[in-house]
Amino acid sequence: MSTPLATYRIQFSKDFKFLDAKKLKNYYSKLGISHIYASPIFKARKGSKSGYDIVDPNEISEEIGGYKGLIALISELKKLNISWIQDIVPNHMAFDSSNKPLTEIFKRGRKSDFYNFFDIDWNTHIKELKGRVLAPFLGEPYLKALNEGRIKASFSSQGLQIIYNSLCFPAKIDSYRYMLEIKPELLDPELKNLSNLEDGKLFKKLCYLYNSNSNSKRAINNIVKFINKNKIYLNTLISKQVYKLSFWKTATEQINYRRFFTINHLICTSTQKKAVFNFLHSLVFDLCKKNYFSGLRIDHVDGLYDPLQYLKRVKKRISNKFLIIEIILQKKERLHKKFPVGGTTGYDFLNYLNGIFCKMENKDKFIGIYSNFIGKKVNYGNLVYRKKRLILYKHMNGDLENLLQEIKKNSKKTGKLENLSFYSIKRAIGEVLCFLPVYRTYFSNSYEESDKKYIQEAILKAKKKNPDLYYELDFFEKIFFSKQKCVKKFILKFQQLASPLMAKGLEDTAFYIYNPLISLNEVGGFPNNFGVSRKDFYEFNKYRHKNWPNSLNATSTHDTKRGEDIRARINVLSEIPEKWESAVKYWGKINKGKKEKINGYLCPDSNDEYFLYQTLIGSYPFGNFDKEKYLDRINSYLVKAVREAKIHTAWLKPDIEYEKAFNRFVEKILEDEFFLSSFNKLFEIVSHYGIFNSLAQIIIKITSPGIPDFYRGSELWDLNLVDPDNRRKVNYNKREKFLDEIIKDKNLGKILRSK
Repeated sequence: MSTPLATYRIQFSKDFKFLDAKKLKNYYSKLGISHIYASPIFKARKGSKSGYDIVDPNEISEEIGGYKGLIALISELKKLNISWIQDIVPNHMAFDSSNKPLTEIFKRGRKSDFYNFFDIDWNTHIKELKGRVLAPFLGEPYLKALNEGRIKASFSSQGLQIIYNSLCFPAKIDSYRYMLEIKPELLDPELKNLSNLEDGKLFKKLCYLYNSNSNSKRAINNIVKFINKNKIYLNTLISKQVYKLSFWKTATEQINYRRFFTINHLICTSTQKKAVFNFLHSLVFDLCKKNYFSGLRIDHVDGLYDPLQYLKRVKKRISNKFLIIEIILQKKERLHKKFPVGGTTGYDFLNYLNGIFCKMENKDKFIGIYSNFIGKKVNYGNLVYRKKRLILYKHMNGDLENLLQEIKKNSKKTGKLENLSFYSIKRAIGEVLCFLPVYRTYFSNSYEESDKKYIQEAILKAKKKNPDLYYELDFFEKIFFSKQKCVKKFILKFQQLASPLMAKGLEDTAFYIYNPLISLNEVGGFPNNFGVSRKDFYEFNKYRHKNWPNSLNATSTHDTKRGEDIRARINVLSEIPEKWESAVKYWGKINKGKKEKINGYLCPDSNDEYFLYQTLIGSYPFGNFDKEKYLDRINSYLVKAVREAKIHTAWLKPDIEYEKAFNRFVEKILEDEFFLSSFNKLFEIVSHYGIFNSLAQIIIKITSPGIPDFYRGSELWDLNLVDPDNRRKVNYNKREKFLDEIIKDKNLGKILRSK
């Protein structure tokens, strides 16, 4: 196995291609990088910035250089003894017209070889979706879009399509017959006898005539024009499709496909099926076999139906290649030893390392400063529970309802629900999900004791909170730990739902609300602990050295909430509570008049204001900088932050006035000489000691058990905020120049050349 010495994460996109990386090969080598750690490089939606919205896993994206460009880059890197770890996405693909398996289903329905490729419930309890898949992409209710002409039929060289704005889905082939029967008098002689042909031949003949016969083309265009003018015919044509177009909000209540988190345009695959598994990994395994890939990184393993089964399959195919998984573990949670992997991508390390720079002794002081500023006390555990509940019932209620259906299907075998109502059982399932203290459990064919403990802990808390659900929760526990085969699917689906619920409720909601010290609000973080003791960090490293020595030591990733040096700076505040308290009290006082009243309350509210001050302290650039660009970055970030918090505004229902007022507040305070004078005094202290935190952080990362991982550009100050801010262009010319100067230094050069 090619075990890395140090990894370097690259984010490929149309703005950073294989050729760009090729130009930097010597730079990577001089840095001491042994393995490039590449973001997804497979064909994704046009213009994709992340690569995670894949449309074809068996084609390398031409936008970033294609297959030939990839092989050329890897070959050049090999000459410098640099290997390649590839990030792969087995859990989902883009719900998009360029997704070939999906469009094949749209064209052929049950006759398609891909009919069971995606995690779609074709036999759903929702009557109008039986045999169809929800397509929640309309920006308005369906009938409004239809009657106002925003949904149309269209015919091109590729055949019949249904169009809404930029969305374009192919029509089911057997609905072509309906199109030809609507207005037979418009048909030219070539088209009149086509309806007798079987579907496949009809499709090919129609496309051929449209492309080669001007009379047929004119006739087809006239029929389509007639259909678009007559909404009854258009509606009937649309109703014959495999997909059901609907308002995007519908997916929060009724949905029959599994999404990645709550993102409608990412549809999950049935990776647990061997045929699907083989299709998704065909190119990946071929590149491993040819030794172009030395290792794999599995994205979001928590989202898989049966992670253990999946990882065993992968390991069997790649044998001794390096294998790591993206998995989020809570503080005392440990990676299952049964997993045949080298380790994790390093969020566990990140949070333990970050935690030792927070002065735990000052927890009560900081909680007090925060509570006084916002005017109330916040119970962290209760907040997380409430926000998970908000996400479950407002954004994922359809997913919860689908989970209940798995119980209903087997009600005869599970004691006829013991005379309990479906509604109360649904509530019980929801409460266990909301109280689960980890992202998910990993039952496969047996239970680990730790998993059992987490489920029982959630049940006990749910009973305490909801004594009226005592019997329902007993019933849940009984079937969850029973060995009945009929409930295994329910258990696996329950675990699959637990992970996105935790991610959305904790990371993408509570972490934007609970703000005593936001450097602790990180993916996999535990801010209620207010740091980590040196003893705990030492014990964690001992455990890791013994059990998972090949895990990555990450400090920044493409998914972190803020760059590593922002966290290092903000952690300084934990050591100077008196100075921080004095500063925020003063800032709150002098900036109060800059707030605006929106819908009866001041904007920003005190919690958002407290969040802002920490963000400024953490992200404010060194020396001279472009203030306009910085302001744009901060304002964009704050809009995202307050939408994630879902208090005054949200992605589902944005309050543009609140967002704009918050942005104006930031602009005003950054122009105020009294604020800037006070801010700069504290900033000088925090940024100075933040440097030492950052340097210490790097040294500990490199010397701790595990493999040091470096996120693109973090060789210099990583003062980036959450995606998309952390995907901005990296100035590699500056980095190459600095590195060369270091190497030329006689003393440092000797050390580097002796590596």
